[in-house]
Amino acid sequence: MLSTSGEFVEVLCFRHFARYMSFAPTGKQGRKKQIMDGIEVSVVLHLV
Repeated sequence: MLSTSGEFVEVLCFRHFARYMSFAPTGKQGRKKQIMDGIEVSVVLHLV
């Protein structure tokens, strides 16, 4: 997979599976705890 956008070239895109907690805002002072299962990772080259 090779994706280009201006001066950036994406050479690799994958999902790293790791379990972690995330807190999403639900209002002015409220937060909702979520258990997330993965992180999207992109390896990008900046062409100069």
